This record gives sequence, structure tokens and C-alpha cells, in this order.
Amino acid sequence: MLRRAALNLRLACSGTRSGPHAPARIDFEPIGEMAGALWQLLAEEGPASFATLIQEVGVPESLFYMAVGWLARENKIEFEQHDGDYLISPYLISAEFSRSKSQTA
Repeated sequence: MLRRAALNLRLACSGTRSGPHAPARIDFEPIGEMAGALWQLLAEEGPASFATLIQEVGVPESLFYMAVGWLARENKIEFEQHDGDYLISPYLISAEFSRSKSQTA
């Protein structure tokens, strides 16, 4: 069953299957745009919980979680358990490195 699901996903992404039962092509652009907006929000506002962010961004939860996965896969966010939810924090190594480098100069 897992092999069939993996095959269907590959076929959906490649567009090699057609007909009335063909899976819809996945449009990654909205996910990437949401990931960028989420990253900006976290960078400007700081850490926030899933619940707070879902309310603030006002998009379907599925799109929100795909964007979170996108950012996590790129190591751009960190997670921390907090009061039964998770806090999401931007991973700002380059900004912290630049700041500490300018302070030592």
C-alpha cells in the first residue's frame, strides 16, 4: 500500500498519468509563498505557537502545515514544546553571526 502511495505521488508530480482518476498536479508556488510569508512574520515578530500563527496568517491549516514543513526541511525554523503546543522560532544563525562579528570588530 505504501509503495502504491509513493508511486501515485511520483506520478502526480511528474504528470505522466491522465484521465478522470488521475491525481491533480501539485502546485508548489502557494506553499513557497506561504513559507516566505511565515518566515517574514517569525523574523519580525519572533517565536510564536502553531495556534497563534494559524490565526494570524488566515490560510487553510493544510497550507500552513505544508509551509512549516518547507521551512523545517530547509532548517529555517526550530520547534520547542510549550504549554501543550509548539513554539516556532526562526533559525537566525547568519544574522547572529553577522551581529557578533560586527561587535568584535
